[in-house]
Amino acid sequence: METKADVELLEYLVYANQQVQRLISSVSDRNKTQKFKAIKGLLSLVEGKIRATLAYAKAGGYDLLSVVTAKQQYDPIISWLDSELLK
Repeated sequence: METKADVELLEYLVYANQQVQRLISSVSDRNKTQKFKAIKGLLSLVEGKIRATLAYAKAGGYDLLSVVTAKQQYDPIISWLDSELLK
């Protein structure tokens, strides 16, 4: 039985994955300088980590995860990479 916190964690991870997908799409439209290649590489790593966390949570690993730690882990890097794309 999933608790409210478990559902909130899953919703946040899906949202974070959507944000990363949006950024990957955005960086794919840009020129292919080293800066954008590096950003795309970092986004791919973050996407893999989010997907792994999401799979672990769906498999029942809720007791080791929380939405607060997930937000603290993913929000800063997503916002930083988003700001780098705007420069």
